[in-house]
Formats: sequence, structure tokens, C-alpha cells
Amino acid sequence: MASEQCSFADGHCFESGIELIVPAFAKDLMTPERLKAGLNTVKAYLHSNGVTTIAEPGALVTPQIYQFFAEQLNVDEVPFRTFFIPNGHGLYGKLKQENRLADLIQETKTFDSWGKGKVQWLPNQTKLFCDGAIFSQLMQLKDGYTDGHQGQWIAVPDDYRAAVKAYWDAGYQIHTHVNGDAGLDVVLGALEEQMQANPRQDHRFTVVHFGVSEDDQVDRIARSGAVVSANPYYVSSLADKYSEIGLGPERANTMVRLRSCVERGLHVALHSDMPMAPAFPLLLAWCAANRTTASGRTAAPDQRILVEKALEGITIEHAYINRLEDMIGSIKPGKKADFTILEQDPLSVAPQDLKDVKVWGTVFEGRVFPVAAPT
Repeated sequence: MASEQCSFADGHCFESGIELIVPAFAKDLMTPERLKAGLNTVKAYLHSNGVTTIAEPGALVTPQIYQFFAEQLNVDEVPFRTFFIPNGHGLYGKLKQENRLADLIQETKTFDSWGKGKVQWLPNQTKLFCDGAIFSQLMQLKDGYTDGHQGQWIAVPDDYRAAVKAYWDAGYQIHTHVNGDAGLDVVLGALEEQMQANPRQDHRFTVVHFGVSEDDQVDRIARSGAVVSANPYYVSSLADKYSEIGLGPERANTMVRLRSCVERGLHVALHSDMPMAPAFPLLLAWCAANRTTASGRTAAPDQRILVEKALEGITIEHAYINRLEDMIGSIKPGKKADFTILEQDPLSVAPQDLKDVKVWGTVFEGRVFPVAAPT
């Protein structure tokens, strides 16, 4: 799979092809000096946007990289905590190649022991990958692309289903990267197979990104008890261009159909997948509530959600999807004293102005952290 998605002659790699390329340049790009400078920028950026908890599902993190993050982020002046979720796709591929798939769950559990202070791994959770990326138009579509090019699998369906079964039977919560409606059919089919063979309650199987879908697939998500972690920025950044290229207006405008999810009572969280979208929660809420595109029009206005629901998507719903709702995500006795302090009430401004509400600072575990004034 990786070799088929990498062309040295064309200077182009995509999806699993990156696995062949990264080792060649990682030592040059990922020096301690570069990593520290980049992480310092990210720390300031996240704080300026009011973030007090981040979660990184499917992180390609080695013990050395994790140790670096732990050293840099476990200091008093960092006003947020970080959670990682193991990359089950990478582990499955590695162990399959080594003929050691029987060790998959034990290998995944080793990540739990790495946790330290503000940098932890979420236990009994894993991230899998199905089809390709939306920004490169490599998601798998039922009706194909208008220009005739083909989508790609990150994990071929048989491997994806096998990985789902292994983690499901071990009681894991499974998060899956999926962007196309054909990819979503594979994901939901795997979940439905496991629910029939080995039913589980409160499994919180998570559909991640939720790019192109069909309305009946939202029904299937609801029936199976799954939840959605969506990237609403897809609509704002891509709907105009994808209406012209690749998808056509109908599929481009109805990407990330959040209202359909809310009407069926689904838990819906909003994420950035930075750098796929800015790690700016109020901007994500603005995207979900307005669906305003780059040209200023509204894409599929019937898929907009209320500001209240959008704000829940960046707070309590995101905590719920990561099984952290008893610790963070709302103001309640016994939870962490984490707050984002805004200069305006986001419920008092017009929905179109939501992204312009300024962040004064944060409170992290009871300690006040003002946002530094621009220099």
C-alpha cells in the first residue's frame, strides 16, 4: 500500500506513502531546536484561542518524541493539558508485517504507561484510518469524482474491518478517520458487524471528520450508537472550490451535515485537525452555526446548527467523545476549574460575529492566564 502511494519520480507521496518518506528527512526536520521553536509557537497560539485541553488522536509518537513533549509541556507556564490516542492503524500494519497481530492489544496498552502530568494517553482508545484525505480529494466516493480521478484507501477495507474487530473485542473505543461516503459505508458496515456479533453499550465509536455523507448514513450512525467528531471548516474553506472541481455543488454544499446529526440526537463534537483547520474553537463554532463559504454565501443553510449546539461541540460534547465529561467540558462542582474568558457573551452576538469574539485569557485548574498583548 505505501509503495503504491509514493512516487519518487513525480516527487509526490500521499496517504500511507508518507511512511516511506518520513524516515529520510525526519532527523533533519525534527531536531530538538526546531521542535522546541515550533512547540513554543503552538503553545502561544493555543492559549490565545482559549484552548485548555487538546486531544491528538492517532498520533505518530515515538517514546523519544513523547518524552520531548512531556518535558516541554509539563511546566507551570503551560495553561493546557494534552491527551494522545494511540495510532491503531500504524500498529496493525506494523504487526501484520511482522506476523505478530496477536500482540496488537498488548502493544497498544504500552502507551498508557507513558503518561505524565499534563501529557497523558487516553486509556482503552485507539484511532484507525479508512479512506483518504479531503484536502487532496482522495476520499472514497460512491459516485466518483466529476473529473474521473480515483480516491484512495489508507487502510484497505479488509484490514480496517479486522482491526475494528480486534479492538472492539478488547473493549476499546474506536475513533476512525473517514471523509467520503464510500469510506463511511465501510466504517459503518464494520461497526454494524461488531454490534451484531458482540453488542456493546456506550461504545462511543467515533466517526472522525465526517466529510461527504448521505442522509441515510446519518440514520445508520444513530442506530448503531456511534458519535461524530466533525470538521466544520471543510464547508467554509472547500465548498466553493469543490462545487466546481471534483464533487459538484450538491455534495460540496452538504459536506459535514451537522443539522442532520443534531436532529437525530447524536453527540456531535467539533475539531480542527490542525493544520487542516485553525485550532480556534470559536471559529469552528462559527463555521458550524453559519456555513459561510470563502465567497460569503451560505452552503446548505438547512445544515446549520444553533450557536448553543455549536458551543457545546467545542466544550462538553468534545469532552464526552473523549470520555472526559466527568473532568472537563462544563462548569460543575468536582470538575477541573478550566474556563475560557471572553470579552463578549457569545450568545449575545449575532451568529456571524461569533468568530470575532475576543479571548481575554483562560483559567486553567483555577489559575488565571491572561492572553499576552500582541507585540
